[in-house]
Amino acid sequence: MPLQKPNVSRNIAPGTRVRVRQWVRVGIRSWPLEVSGVVHELNPITTGLHTSRVGNADVWVESMLLEKPDGELTRVTFDENTQVEVV
Repeated sequence: MPLQKPNVSRNIAPGTRVRVRQWVRVGIRSWPLEVSGVVHELNPITTGLHTSRVGNADVWVESMLLEKPDGELTRVTFDENTQVEVV
């Protein structure tokens, strides 16, 4: 199956096994990140970020709660470069 760009909530349901690929950037450094697991939930979450551009409105991002093969739960938030593959 080809990689999908977010909005993944329209394409993937809880219980689906997926692989998520992203690039993490901190300052001038960046590195790839990959995580696989079973989707528990898909929903937008608030970042708690408030800026003068946004005022008092919350900034929301799409997120996915995954259960990794070892049972650990991890939440992934999406940007325009996130790739999600059904496995």
